[in-house]
Amino acid sequence: MLVKYRYHWRVMARNMDKRRKLTRSTGVTLDLPVFDYLCELAQRDERDRSYCINRIIRDHAERAGTPLPSPYPTERSA
Repeated sequence: MLVKYRYHWRVMARNMDKRRKLTRSTGVTLDLPVFDYLCELAQRDERDRSYCINRIIRDHAERAGTPLPSPYPTERSA
């Protein structure tokens, strides 16, 4: 039973990897007024700061004519 559970967990983990967002952690230094605005924006939209930064950059890229691909990996059909 434990082996089946472990196998099942491994299969679930492998399937979850297909849906996991493709991300990288970065450190950035922001001017204090920019940081304060970011915190206000995140609180108002009930999102985290990372989400807000990603949304701002994606919006900017789209306006500049370079839409960015989805952060979620696509499943390849066999």
